Amino acid sequence: MGTNAIFLLISFVSITSYLAYILLRHGITPSISESYYKLKATWWFTLMLWVMVISMFVVAVESSGLFFFAGAGIALVGAAPNFKKGGKMEYAVHMFGSIGGVSLTYLAIGFGLYLWWVALPAMVLVALVYSEKLKINNHIWWIEVGTIYLVQTLLLIKNVL
Repeated sequence: MGTNAIFLLISFVSITSYLAYILLRHGITPSISESYYKLKATWWFTLMLWVMVISMFVVAVESSGLFFFAGAGIALVGAAPNFKKGGKMEYAVHMFGSIGGVSLTYLAIGFGLYLWWVALPAMVLVALVYSEKLKINNHIWWIEVGTIYLVQTLLLIKNVL
């Protein structure tokens, strides 16, 4: 197993184990960030995000520098997890990181992986889900989870298989 495969496996296991724990204990939350408020050990949220994003984007940066900035956005989410009660600055950092991280991920899929045929329909779907044109409960959670597993799958195909 090569280095890229190991890093992607670490990323996959970290996010999947975290989401499985949250799903089994609390069900689907409005967003992954909302799960922070369900934890007694809130540091686990930050640790999981940082392990997931650093290990994933170590592989992704080979394809495009945009992945570095996408990963930095998601790392900001982990650095400012208390977006509801932490004040205006923490809210702003959290939202900037979240929206920027997801947006830059799709741009990196298009520009870095040259998979516009994947990125464009996915961006349209995200826009429809976010605008609530499609009536989906916990729509932010589905956007986040879909984006994470989409980029992990594409990186696996592009860099490992």
